[in-house]
Amino acid sequence: MSRLLLSALLLLAAFATSEGAVAQQQAKVGERVVIAFGAGNLVVKRTTSANPKPQYIFALGEGMDGWTTDGGDRINASKARLFFNGTLVIEKASKADFGSYEIPMEEPAPGLPKSLYELSEKN
Repeated sequence: MSRLLLSALLLLAAFATSEGAVAQQQAKVGERVVIAFGAGNLVVKRTTSANPKPQYIFALGEGMDGWTTDGGDRINASKARLFFNGTLVIEKASKADFGSYEIPMEEPAPGLPKSLYELSEKN
């Protein structure tokens, strides 16, 4: 019994002292969304319930906006743009934009997970 209790306490302590790198943001459909990933982040990956494949957006300059799944297709429905300063702007959020966003090339700090941004719908 004491081993079980000790194991449970150690597990609880591990979760209580660990740091997560998850940011949450809410938006209404039609609202402008801004997520600052930081300088040097020129690729963003997103996973949403609207598309089974991960989607990527690159900082490519004006007129080359939109998401892609394989580099060949363009998904421009979200009107998103990633700027060279690492800021992602979605002009008018749609239900297809709600999901998780991350930097696929990010090297996390030792002992920490990669940064993850959760965008959810505000009621």
